[in-house]
Amino acid sequence: MRLSLSARACRAAFVLAALGFAALAAPAARAQSAAAPGPDARVLRAWSDPVKLDDGTTVVWHHAVTFDPATGETVRTTRLDDGTVVARVPHRPLRPTADEIAEAHALILAHPEVAALARAAGAPVVDGGFLLVQPPGQPCGPGTRCVQFDVLELADPQHPARLRYVVVDLRAGRVVDADFQPARDGNRF
Repeated sequence: MRLSLSARACRAAFVLAALGFAALAAPAARAQSAAAPGPDARVLRAWSDPVKLDDGTTVVWHHAVTFDPATGETVRTTRLDDGTVVARVPHRPLRPTADEIAEAHALILAHPEVAALARAAGAPVVDGGFLLVQPPGQPCGPGTRCVQFDVLELADPQHPARLRYVVVDLRAGRVVDADFQPARDGNRF
């Protein structure tokens, strides 16, 4: 039996919904809805997969994982070639994109304390970009997009010196902590 495009889309939605069930079980995903991303949503990753249907035909599913700064949600949307949405499910946060890293660097180097340290350093470098996801109620809890960076002095490349450890929330567009000290602050971040 040959399926119509709408029946294919329904079947594909069912399969993706079943596959996405595991993502719904994750704690961060439970806090998110799978609403359509807003106009300012950032594409974190996009790819396409050919999918063979029961009747032997192949369709291409186009996937995009987006972060919506308006809602703080990360969502994976799957579409057919004609743009029909097959599935939209919450997704785990993904590492920052090159544009987000550049945005974070600019925020860090514009911060008054960090900027003064960078100007005084002979060869300052901002390095890192690891996501920080904390439990609800913490500065980098659900809905934020926090990223961690070292600001280093590389005047002597054999012995880099940490000037600051900085946490940036890309959703809020601000430095959350410009002088995080793991030994002092413990698990606060």
